[in-house]
Amino acid sequence: MPLVASTYYNLVLHDGPAAFCAALRRAGVDGLIVPDLPVHEADELTDVAAAAGIEPALLASPATPQPRLAEISDRSRGFVYAVSLMGTTGERAALAASAAQLTERIRRVTDRPILLGFGISTPEQAREARRHADGVVVGAAVMRRVLDGAGPDDLRVFLTTLRQALDQE
Repeated sequence: MPLVASTYYNLVLHDGPAAFCAALRRAGVDGLIVPDLPVHEADELTDVAAAAGIEPALLASPATPQPRLAEISDRSRGFVYAVSLMGTTGERAALAASAAQLTERIRRVTDRPILLGFGISTPEQAREARRHADGVVVGAAVMRRVLDGAGPDDLRVFLTTLRQALDQE
C-alpha cells in the first residue's frame, strides 16, 4: 500500500525541495500532498519530487476553473486530490453535495485516479465517496481519534471499517 505524506510548503522550503524529497524517499514515502502549494508555483517541487520517486498530488476544489483542473491533473502524478467542499477540512455529518460534480469535472480532463477528501468521517461517507471517486482521503477523523487517545489497535479497527466500506462498492 502506498504511503503518502501531507505537509505545508514552508516545511518543504526549510531545507529545500531536494533534501525534503530525499528524506521522504528514505522514509519509504511514495506520494506527497502539499495543500498550500498552488499549481502555478508547483514546477520546482513536482520536478524534484518526480526525480526522487515521489508522486505529488495537487488539490482541486469545487471552485477550480476547468482549465486549471486540466493543469492540476497534468502536474499531479499518483492521483488528483479532489477537495469535496469549499472550507476547512474536518469531520462532517454528510458528504458534500459538490463532491460528485467535482469528480465528474476532473474526469473530463484526466485518466489519473481521483481521491476525494475533506469531511469524509464515517464508513458510510467513504462508501458514498467511492461511488464518485477512485478512493478517499480521511485525515480529520483519524486525527480526532488520535487526539482522543486512540492507540494503534483502535486506529486499525477504524481504518478496517473504512476499507470494508470501500470494498462493498
